[in-house]
Amino acid sequence: PGSRFAAMTAAARSRLAGSHFRMLNEQLYTTPSSAAVQLFRDAPDQFTAYHAGFARQVADWPINPLDVMVREVGAALKRRMAPSAPTDSAPLVKPSRPVAIYSFDLVSVAPHITACDIASLPLAADSVDVAVFCLALMGTNIVDFLTEALRVLRPGGTLKIAEVVSRFEDMDAFVAAVEQGGCVCVKRDAASNTMFLFLEFRKHTAAEVAAEPKGIPASLALKPCIYKRR
Repeated sequence: PGSRFAAMTAAARSRLAGSHFRMLNEQLYTTPSSAAVQLFRDAPDQFTAYHAGFARQVADWPINPLDVMVREVGAALKRRMAPSAPTDSAPLVKPSRPVAIYSFDLVSVAPHITACDIASLPLAADSVDVAVFCLALMGTNIVDFLTEALRVLRPGGTLKIAEVVSRFEDMDAFVAAVEQGGCVCVKRDAASNTMFLFLEFRKHTAAEVAAEPKGIPASLALKPCIYKRR
């Protein structure tokens, strides 16, 4: 009886935690990022609860898109930093600068993470080589996020996006809208799995731009993840 009661209690707590996560998740999808910043600033424990629920969800996925992103960005950095073929004058070519990795979230839970609203990054324009959104296009102001990412990217830099496939009503229209921000889509992968879409854009160089980019249309949006009530 005791073990059965403990199991029932654990199951009830799990359902409650799952319900709490879904409520928070839906709130993050349907409000602007400024509201999310305020939510977690006022109640930091909610952020902890959200990430605990997210971790449980990831465990059930066929793949973790973050793993894909880490692998691809790591490979790109290796190619960019790889030594050239040895010559008499330059046996090895060293990287021109050390690699710096910036991580941003609504709350900082580790020294390497900077707490901020990603609609306004604490980075200079044209200062990074790669920008990554891994399931991070949450909130009603995703245009601000994408515009800010393109601002901080160097010309020729890479913008990588991983998102849930079901959030896209018209994938072609989404890609075309992002390209109006001053970049071109160079990779689109939705065939390797049925759950996630991986996109890669390259920011235009000065030589490729005849005029200022139009800018990403303010109407651009993705469908929020809304959970069915039972």
